Amino acid sequence: MISVKEAAKNAYEYMKEIPGYENNENIAVEEVELSEEESTDKKYWLITIGYPVGFNVLQPTSRSKEYKIFKVDSDTGEVISMKIRNI
Repeated sequence: MISVKEAAKNAYEYMKEIPGYENNENIAVEEVELSEEESTDKKYWLITIGYPVGFNVLQPTSRSKEYKIFKVDSDTGEVISMKIRNI
């Protein structure tokens, strides 16, 4: 099994390769979790990455954030999927 650090690094690097995110220096790992569902127990690392978007109209000097969740195979480290994470 790969470490949580390696899974987070793989998700981070995967996101940085996507057009539109490659020059964003403000993306950050926000959450990590090892899958616990009965059918996929410990098979995937779930990595949430946050990134700033636009400007917050209530606080013009701050940006709001959006999040994506990455499913990373816990054995190979391969990124399986990327989804929008609603908070």
